Amino acid sequence: LRLLKPGGQLHIETPSIEAPSQKFFGPDWRGLEPPRHLAIFSPKGLKHLLTVIGFTAIREKKAASPIRYRRLCSN
Repeated sequence: LRLLKPGGQLHIETPSIEAPSQKFFGPDWRGLEPPRHLAIFSPKGLKHLLTVIGFTAIREKKAASPIRYRRLCSN
C-alpha cells in the first residue's frame, strides 16, 4: 500500500480456494501450482486481508471463464 502513488491501484489475479473446479479436482487442481502459490485465499479472505492492511474500495472481478480454464489445465 505504501508503495502505491496516491490514487494508485493494485491488481491481484489469483485462483480462489472456493472455485468449483478446486472441489472437483482436489489435489490435482491446476490452481494449486506449488510452489508458486504458497497460500490460496477465498474472495472473502483476500478482501479481509486487504482491508486489514489498509486498502479501501476493494472490488472483485471474476475471470471470463475461470471454470473452463481450470478444467482444461487440471489433470
